[in-house]
Amino acid sequence: MSRNLKNRVVFFTYGCKSNKYETEKIRQMIRPPAEDSTMPADFVIINACAITETIDREILRKIKSLKRAGNSKIILTGCVPPGMEKVFSGLVDYVVPNNEKFSRESYPEELSSGWDNSGLSVLTGFSGRHRAFVKAQSGCDMSCAYCIVPLVRGSALNSRDEDEIIKEIESLNSAGFREIVLTGINLGRYGAEKNDAEALFCLVKRIGAMRGDFRARLSSIGPRELSENIIKAAAENPGRFCPHFHISAQSGDDKVLKLMGRNYTTGLYAKRIDYIMKVIPGAAINTDIIAGFPGEGEKEFGNTLDFLKKMPFSRVHIFPYSDRPGTRASRSKNKVNAQIKKQRAWILVEEGKNKEREYIEKNTGRHLTMLVETKIGGMCEGYTENYIRARVKADKAVPGGFLRVKIEGTVPGKKIIASGDAA
Repeated sequence: MSRNLKNRVVFFTYGCKSNKYETEKIRQMIRPPAEDSTMPADFVIINACAITETIDREILRKIKSLKRAGNSKIILTGCVPPGMEKVFSGLVDYVVPNNEKFSRESYPEELSSGWDNSGLSVLTGFSGRHRAFVKAQSGCDMSCAYCIVPLVRGSALNSRDEDEIIKEIESLNSAGFREIVLTGINLGRYGAEKNDAEALFCLVKRIGAMRGDFRARLSSIGPRELSENIIKAAAENPGRFCPHFHISAQSGDDKVLKLMGRNYTTGLYAKRIDYIMKVIPGAAINTDIIAGFPGEGEKEFGNTLDFLKKMPFSRVHIFPYSDRPGTRASRSKNKVNAQIKKQRAWILVEEGKNKEREYIEKNTGRHLTMLVETKIGGMCEGYTENYIRARVKADKAVPGGFLRVKIEGTVPGKKIIASGDAA
């Protein structure tokens, strides 16, 4: 529980890793730094996400629940879709625009009186987590037909200074974090506003050369932006970079990809995956696929299903297409019937489960390193370097530490591993 001028603060964060990072910056700018509290609280800060209609509803339910629960003052910030501002603002006490979320003047005096802008530079911790996120850039100029992010976040790119990123990683590692996830609104566009096509590659090389006992991951990135140089740099430093990539496909059909405004074809996507598997055999490949995008017919859906079956994915996130206000896709006249969209999503989800089972089977018997994220009664859970969520009985393991484990197989919904030694 955190107190600032006798005020208790609770945070609720929705959506992407960048949002989680930004919540942490707000937390550390409040003095003393605010930690996750429990209700009841004097202030609740909600960092919103606008990526799907489902999240809109979740946030609305949360706000209404908070209003019923007591006298907490609710502050809403983050990404809010057009049309929802009036709905939310009529229920909360303060609305802080996304581009002002780090501004002292945007918050009530009870919180801003101890505001410390030094928190804008480098994070010194990451509350409630054993993996820390480091945000490398802001903005997305890709304008995908379905995506609301450029509307609520802005399309102007802004990449952080490389030295500052390195300093933040050092700070977090010194605070005990042994896994760092490099993230951004569109990570692959790091340095693009400076016409520096090699900026992300150079950053990856520099992270690989850092001292410190930690491992690193890249968060979601597009296949065109994930160059062979970046992949090779990660492959050449297996002790630092996890053999795991999240590369959004969104569709397995070239016609639909063009309608979406994506900047690649299935051929380029497959070529990138082939190269990863060549230089990092057995790497984990996570992806996202949208089911029922406007203009997706049976033929296009069939191509996507075939593509999903063919690619060596380890984990697949399926999202039924959701209209987002102000996007090009929301104005399309070729919407897919809701029932058909639901059926296609179910088929893709089931195939995604098959891909995950296949990947676990391929890893059965392997010894891997798990970051212990939770421990209850000696039972530990966490992710291995290749992003397998695993469970193990290990009495001496410590949350936030590494544990060498052996994958034994699966039971419904869980990965079972042999006990191991703290690494």
